[in-house]
Amino acid sequence: MPESGVVTLVGRWLASNGWSPAQGRLLITPLRRVVENGKTALVPDDTFSVELVNGRIPHRVTCPVDLDDAVETLLHVEEHVLGMRVRTKVVRVEGPVVDLPRAVPVSLSVEERAVVRAATSGAPLSEAGSPVAAMAAAGAGGGEAPPRPEAPLRPVAPAHRGTIGLGTAGASLLTGFAGQLGGASSPPGTGEVRPARATVPGLWQWGRAWSQTGLRKVRVVAVGSSSTQGVGASHIERSFVSRLGQILGEPGRHYPAADGGWLSSGVPLIVDADLGFRSRRLLGGEWIERDLPSGTTLLTVFHGQGSNNGSFEVSVDGGAPVSVIPDRSGQADRADGEWTSPPLPPGTRTVRITAREAVTISGVYAHTDSAGTGIQVFIAGKGGTQSGNYLPSRIMGSHCDRVARLDPDLIVIQLGANDYAAGVAPEVYAERMRQQLNLYRTVCSRRPSILLLHTFRRFDVTTPAHRWEDYARAAHQLAKELDDVAVIDVSAHFPVTQDVDDADMDLVHVDRIHLSDAGHGLTARLIADQLRLPLVPRSAPPTPDHPVGRDPAANRGVVVALRASELDGGPGDRIAEFTPHQGTEPGPRQEREDARPELRVEAGRWFLRFDRVDGPRWMQSPAWSRAHTPPVTVFLVARPRDVHGTWVSGHSGSYLAWFTAGNPLCHMMCGAGGLSAPDAATVWTGVGRWNVFAAVFDGERSRHLTYGHEVTRIVTGTGPAASLPGLTLATNAATTGVYADIDIADLVVVDRAFTDTELQGGADWLARHYRLDQAGRTSVTAGPLSAG
Repeated sequence: MPESGVVTLVGRWLASNGWSPAQGRLLITPLRRVVENGKTALVPDDTFSVELVNGRIPHRVTCPVDLDDAVETLLHVEEHVLGMRVRTKVVRVEGPVVDLPRAVPVSLSVEERAVVRAATSGAPLSEAGSPVAAMAAAGAGGGEAPPRPEAPLRPVAPAHRGTIGLGTAGASLLTGFAGQLGGASSPPGTGEVRPARATVPGLWQWGRAWSQTGLRKVRVVAVGSSSTQGVGASHIERSFVSRLGQILGEPGRHYPAADGGWLSSGVPLIVDADLGFRSRRLLGGEWIERDLPSGTTLLTVFHGQGSNNGSFEVSVDGGAPVSVIPDRSGQADRADGEWTSPPLPPGTRTVRITAREAVTISGVYAHTDSAGTGIQVFIAGKGGTQSGNYLPSRIMGSHCDRVARLDPDLIVIQLGANDYAAGVAPEVYAERMRQQLNLYRTVCSRRPSILLLHTFRRFDVTTPAHRWEDYARAAHQLAKELDDVAVIDVSAHFPVTQDVDDADMDLVHVDRIHLSDAGHGLTARLIADQLRLPLVPRSAPPTPDHPVGRDPAANRGVVVALRASELDGGPGDRIAEFTPHQGTEPGPRQEREDARPELRVEAGRWFLRFDRVDGPRWMQSPAWSRAHTPPVTVFLVARPRDVHGTWVSGHSGSYLAWFTAGNPLCHMMCGAGGLSAPDAATVWTGVGRWNVFAAVFDGERSRHLTYGHEVTRIVTGTGPAASLPGLTLATNAATTGVYADIDIADLVVVDRAFTDTELQGGADWLARHYRLDQAGRTSVTAGPLSAG
């Protein structure tokens, strides 16, 4: 074959399906159908490789396999970079290859999967080498090939960020095999190989962080219902979350205060607050106590803060108590308190926490090594929770408050079993999960990897409203659509009935709902195996200098456009006026030198630092030529260092604003002329990270956008007080308080309503301009990050 139609076909197929090959090579294995003894099998031809040149497939390649007369051919394509397989796909070719027909994704039967798996993994098809024998090993009735007991549990390397399948050598789990063949793997039982999209691979942030365990804390938060809480395990240290930490070499252990392993002076008062929706509320004089590992060298107590939380004492091994006084400023119940002991001398370890005033205690972390580095795994489970419990609410705000402070690199979410038992529709479950994932991505500065854990089917549900597999399908679809989200489905490792489990496996508790000690251990092992997958490059926009979207300040109707990089001055200067670089109205000013914000630069990003403690520091413009009434669009590039304060407002009595809400760290209020509905709505913003925020103030047609997420519909006011007669930064419109800790790089006010497309385009431009969209962080190119 002088010119390889195979290679040309592969190149066209990859281009049409969004693949951007990296510098490396492709391995192509033709697989042809044959009939032997009345059964159809797939026979692999010799694999040949194609070296990529500047990320492109050469036009002319010699193909060693003659496929001209083939009626149908399957091509198994693997992309390798630095000797590591990073992506795979199976393409079906109908007719002679030289005709270059349009390739389509392949649907393979269970038998075909077993043969292709063996053919492409380098393993023998069977002892006799016959593909038909391999099909027979997979089961004549289309069942799975039985796993070999001696085979180690091996995670199937994901070809795409979206999904992860788990399998055993010699067995073909549907999710695992689909993940091996294609980008996003298929939900169990569908047999569909979906096309891949080059975005952020699943577990990318975790993989990068795990390589830094000797340099910093690498935190994992496990969220979920009773299994995550540890129900079914004989001791909290035998729960799958604690066991996961042990397998990963965690130098410490997390003990939630609401766990049953604590002694107490009275009847425990459990409140819905903090990390696991469960905390211990101690009244004055009450105490709790528990034993810790004997090698504990440091102790961290997680507690509530705000006006509803008073002082308490911590003593170790009966020693002198140390007094801890929470910060009582700001909101009444904040889930952000954290106290770490000085180094502890060698010896046994018993900790007692005694309340001097009423206080909420979330838990304790016992460090057996330096508190500065290493894996730390946190239990955030509560029995009975469903996906609906993780929608925006006061309790979810408290939970996110703590999650944001922990700032994990990985969040493991185990949900679905209670939704299944309650008959919640899988599509409703999926939408709730999407909102939950978006909340975590909003409040956590690291943008953590998320691993969705799909467990075994509950045996106590005898007449389910929906199939258990449908919830797995919903999770896989989320992983396909959202960046750095992966799925691990461990259900295939569990029996299908309690009788089978009782007779042989003992993985499920006798209540038919929860994991036993053995089941917790197996789940931890499977997750740990998955977390050790090879790290693949993170896709990103190709270059920081390639513009996207449109600068909001270049649009018609600009009232004022402020950009810190356009100011005169150097780092450390106190700025008297935030001079606009575009617009028709004057910018905010500060006459008092002690209240002026400081001009700073970090990583090439110029900004003004506003501070509520050191100062306070804030600005306000003179009265504008007129009050600008809705519709008005505002863009803000900022790093809120706390969410207790007012970011942007108007003048006394009239304002469009972002201002403090009922819970710090998680959300703000975005409103016009009023402090509550229907004049203002809750918007989730996060804290501690740079981001782009945009709002269209337009009554019932108002919208809000936090970059990286979808545009949210909200309602804001349209009354007489809903206007911008001027601009105030980092304090309320009256400049009498509610000061903010915030860094502002850019702010644009436009006197019209942006469309959703314009809103996203403006956010994309600002994100690229301020290097917030990951551009240039890898040579693997892709489009902008998807929502989530």
